[in-house]
Amino acid sequence: MIRLDLISIHRDAESLFDMMCSADQYLFSVPISCHTTEGFTCWLQDRLAFDFHDFRGIYNDDKLIGFVHNYDFSYRDGRCHVAACIKEEYRGSGAGVKASVSFLRYLFHTYPLRKIYTSVYSYNTQSLLTNQRAGFVEEGRLLESRYHQGKYWDTVIFSVTKEQFYEEFGN
Repeated sequence: MIRLDLISIHRDAESLFDMMCSADQYLFSVPISCHTTEGFTCWLQDRLAFDFHDFRGIYNDDKLIGFVHNYDFSYRDGRCHVAACIKEEYRGSGAGVKASVSFLRYLFHTYPLRKIYTSVYSYNTQSLLTNQRAGFVEEGRLLESRYHQGKYWDTVIFSVTKEQFYEEFGN
């Protein structure tokens, strides 16, 4: 059973460090420059205090399989950005869609948000599909903004409004 919950730095730091520093970290936009779990723990505590507005672990039963967080939160503009990461062995299982829908519902119910954004590199086809299944629609592209494996790739900007989300998934 997929659920979102607050993370415990002491319990989850090693698993989060492994996910954020994995060989497929290139899929995500958060650069990690730590080389030890201890350094990562300090980095994460700093991000939780200053950058990430909400940060939840994605658990399959009691096993941490990913995380979601929001950032660039603006009460004034009624918007934020979200990001998610799922361990490779759970990608394509529907866990990312379930977690994303749950997190979006939480955000729209908890805060006076009108719109939520996310961005995905165009080579990350699994995340493109997951975001579309979670109700996001493509709003624009930053053309050839990421260089990866000898080629330039677009950054795809997605958004979902509160009304769009509730129409698709209900309250």
